[in-house]
Amino acid sequence: MAPRQPLLLRLAGGLETRPVKAALSLLILVSVLPVQGLEDELRPYFLGIFGVELLLRAALLRQRGRERSRLDVVLFAFDVIAWLSFLPLERLLDAHAAHALPVLRLTRLFLLLRFTREIAIDLYAIMTRRELLEQFGLVTLAVWGLAFGASVLLSHLAISHDYDGRGPVPDATFFDRIWWSFRQLESADNLVANLHVHPVVAVLSLGLTMVGVFITSFIIGIGANVVDQVVRAARRRPVGYAGHALVIGPVHEAEMLVQEFVRLYERHRALRSIRLSELWVWLVRRGPPPTRHALPRMALLGTEDDPPAYLYAPRMRWVAYRTGDSAQPEALGLVGAAGAKRALILARPDAGPDADAVTAMALSSFRTQNRRGHVFVEVQESKNRDLLQAVGGPGTYPLDMQRFLGFFLCQHLITPGVEALYTDLMTADGSEFYTHIFLGEEAVRTVAALGEGPGGEISFSRMARAACQSNVILAGVFLGDAVPERRAGELVSTEGLVQWLNPLLDPPEGSPAWALGARAGRVPARRLRGLIGVSATYAPLRRYGRELLMGRGIAP
Repeated sequence: MAPRQPLLLRLAGGLETRPVKAALSLLILVSVLPVQGLEDELRPYFLGIFGVELLLRAALLRQRGRERSRLDVVLFAFDVIAWLSFLPLERLLDAHAAHALPVLRLTRLFLLLRFTREIAIDLYAIMTRRELLEQFGLVTLAVWGLAFGASVLLSHLAISHDYDGRGPVPDATFFDRIWWSFRQLESADNLVANLHVHPVVAVLSLGLTMVGVFITSFIIGIGANVVDQVVRAARRRPVGYAGHALVIGPVHEAEMLVQEFVRLYERHRALRSIRLSELWVWLVRRGPPPTRHALPRMALLGTEDDPPAYLYAPRMRWVAYRTGDSAQPEALGLVGAAGAKRALILARPDAGPDADAVTAMALSSFRTQNRRGHVFVEVQESKNRDLLQAVGGPGTYPLDMQRFLGFFLCQHLITPGVEALYTDLMTADGSEFYTHIFLGEEAVRTVAALGEGPGGEISFSRMARAACQSNVILAGVFLGDAVPERRAGELVSTEGLVQWLNPLLDPPEGSPAWALGARAGRVPARRLRGLIGVSATYAPLRRYGRELLMGRGIAP
């Protein structure tokens, strides 16, 4: 795992987050408000806040070294000038030099460009393309050519007219006539108000106005094309997510899958904040420390240029879509593959018999950037399951869909109506299986102390009754000798742990659970590492796990 960055650089990285950008933009706008005495009152705060920002910007600029661009240096120079503008320079400079201070203060507005630099860079790159420059040049030449020609005609005919709003005057210049002609092209509102004018003026005004309507339509078309290209350029920028879920493959046909993910995340919104009761238990009753589960956002990587239509639904606002080849590192970088906690790689039906080979390439490319995330891979042919497992390594879970569907159909024939159970357990309409792992030496020792008798065992029946009071159906436990740990930014690994489902029955003799001391109805406390339960959300199982650590998770 890469070493963590210094604190200063981590704080500097926060400058690029949307809330910080919005706050700094608001402060800049407040600082230039023409309210007497406002800047003097807020000057200490402006100096402090923007001084900290300047320090963090300097740290970022130094960290980039030779990779920094000229634009970075120019923007930093404006940062320095803007910060200097907050100093009380009017008290230090003479009256003549103080006249330049308003211009110095207005340089703060240039800082707003930093917060939209990506869009500004894209817009500049699009507007300076050869074909667009030719189109704008053609429009400009046509407009000013027509205005010039009309002005020449009016000048040679010496037609008297109100060209500048001062009334018909004999001293109207050639440039007055050019400006009048341009205004006829610019807007239909400038058409002569009546026909009580010279016929040539009326004809020219009408003709220029009609041509101007067509030119305006042409400019609108160019603008729409520019906006479309800016939107497409925005989709080529990295999503900037970390700890998110990633779906790779034919995502346009995966509407149900994505919707289920979003619905599950919405059901777990209560876990996004730390409750006061958890703080109270931690501080007063020496319970486990509170944790905040920031639910990951989602990113989709597909092959079509336009995003799926279902992403325009209101609940999909945190789902980002990018286009690219899943086997290319650049495309995976667009969806933040290196920071993803979990990924789903869907098989591509259009690949035919090579579908699993295409999936293997996508999996291999993903693993070159992310070795710690969990990857669920759709397998088309059962014989390729072990191959994909070997390619992905630990944390990879090949899903043999053909075999799964075959088992499901067979079970449906044997047990009609079983699909209702699967609907309840595998969709957001019902409850799901969740796991809770005890992390760290302290939690493991606390659980081990709950054992009773010479063997240090816990009655599973009593655990199940207590869990039921927390709205959890306890279905099994995790056993092991290793102490689970969570590294920063990673999922909890269950490698080395053994699942024991339905502990009311003996595990098969010779199985890993049997070797760890698992017996019917008795859980070896010193090897208990986690819980497996069915609940509406993860919150009830987590709550029961905390109760168990506090000694209240075993019924009398």
